[in-house]
Amino acid sequence: MGLVLRGSKVNPFAIGARVTLTLGKSKAVREVRSGSSFLAQGDLRLHFGLGSHSGPVSVEIRWPDGRVQRETTDEVNRYWSIRYRPHDP
Repeated sequence: MGLVLRGSKVNPFAIGARVTLTLGKSKAVREVRSGSSFLAQGDLRLHFGLGSHSGPVSVEIRWPDGRVQRETTDEVNRYWSIRYRPHDP
């Protein structure tokens, strides 16, 4: 499963966002980082290897401004784009 985070106007690439993926009793954490290569840019997308897991996955995003956003999906075999929501709908 992959995630592409779309941040706020101030930080459109969501640099510093921390994502916790929960599937069953297991958790995986990734962080969007920049500047990891000399004269190149590393991939800002996040990738989670889930093996044969096919059930629902909970995603918690802690945006750089401290806001926490939660999402749930069953679509685990693709990249999923998530936009920053400054307020709950």
